[in-house]
Amino acid sequence: MNINIFDKRKLEDMQWMKDAACAETPDVNFYPEEGGGTYYAAQKVCNTCIVKEDCLEYALKYMETFGIWGGLGVRTRRRISKQREQAK
Repeated sequence: MNINIFDKRKLEDMQWMKDAACAETPDVNFYPEEGGGTYYAAQKVCNTCIVKEDCLEYALKYMETFGIWGGLGVRTRRRISKQREQAK
């Protein structure tokens, strides 16, 4: 059984993607290898993106466990999620 990961996500949560800077830069790797790849090029693209905050919130909401989202890597996003949980 093949399940598309986006099946559980609301289409309106993904509307920001059409304006994302990463959509225009297919040569940049937004999914570097854990512990080995560099994500500086991806962060550079993210820093120019008009939907950077939406991207980060999407990744936090859906607990993305891979890649660079909103200019941040997995560890940083986990830290943010943990801080938000503790603040509740």
